[in-house]
Amino acid sequence: MSIIDAALSANATIADGFDPARGQPPAPKIAIVTCADPRLSNIERMLGLAEGDVDMIRNFGTVIDDDAVRSLVLSTRLLGTREIMIINHTDCGMLRFTDGEMEDRLRKATGQTPLAPARFYSFTDVEENTREQMQKARSHPWIAPEVPVRGFVYDVKTGRLSEVFADGEQPAERMVVTHFIVSDDVERSRRFYTEVLGGTVVFGPEPTNIALANSFIIINVGGGPTDDKPTVTLETPRDPDRVSSFVNIRVADIHAVYAEWIARGAQFLTPPKQHEYEIRCYIRDPDGYIIEVGQTTNPQGDWWPAGWPPIEPGRVRTLAP
Repeated sequence: MSIIDAALSANATIADGFDPARGQPPAPKIAIVTCADPRLSNIERMLGLAEGDVDMIRNFGTVIDDDAVRSLVLSTRLLGTREIMIINHTDCGMLRFTDGEMEDRLRKATGQTPLAPARFYSFTDVEENTREQMQKARSHPWIAPEVPVRGFVYDVKTGRLSEVFADGEQPAERMVVTHFIVSDDVERSRRFYTEVLGGTVVFGPEPTNIALANSFIIINVGGGPTDDKPTVTLETPRDPDRVSSFVNIRVADIHAVYAEWIARGAQFLTPPKQHEYEIRCYIRDPDGYIIEVGQTTNPQGDWWPAGWPPIEPGRVRTLAP
């Protein structure tokens, strides 16, 4: 009996105990690209991840080729995965030959020279190969920039992962600054921060996490004291005109932003006003929170983000559309 026939026979018996709940629509949280090497089968167990949380994409050599990109785009855009792991491994068979050597071997064995595959993606350095695949995934325009792409090498002798950093990256402590907003209506606030301010929901519905520019907004309902904040009650502003902290959004062209957000239904307290070092105005979100929107006009007295075009003191400078 062939292996396939034996597998079919086993399936007829094993399927009798199948749990129908496993047939529910998938809702993975993370996409993993790794090698087809059998030693990496069920790697999610070594990561402490449930099978249903992982969208597993496998090929020889852990390659981000056209098919892997297709899978990652569909995984993040349709299935909703929020992170990408690229896991190469030690002792990979793709280290043992070059593309040219494999092509010569196959031509001699078959007498044929087909057009596909165009490459076998052999490599000589597992860490460098991981960096290359990370860059391919990070640079694709259909993979959202807020989806983190991180690379690793799995040691097949120890079962441990070692993280690989792209050139110029530092293995520093990872930290993300977010702003927590208490809302009386999370869905209403979600629409404001996505439809008006242009953010993207990365988790939800409650709490709702929204990627906004280079930071994140967390929106959730209020509540009374808990064991980790025993004297604190979370609530929306009692008096929206009395403020102790607020979100500050810096933009390159405040007049363009003002016009665009007004058209989307935003309610500003006033039009943009020129001050000594900046032009600024304020907006309220649906729960009454104040948000400052400002544009630097004199970098000697106000902050101008790195990478934006330089400006001369006293002169308004905007980014080209």
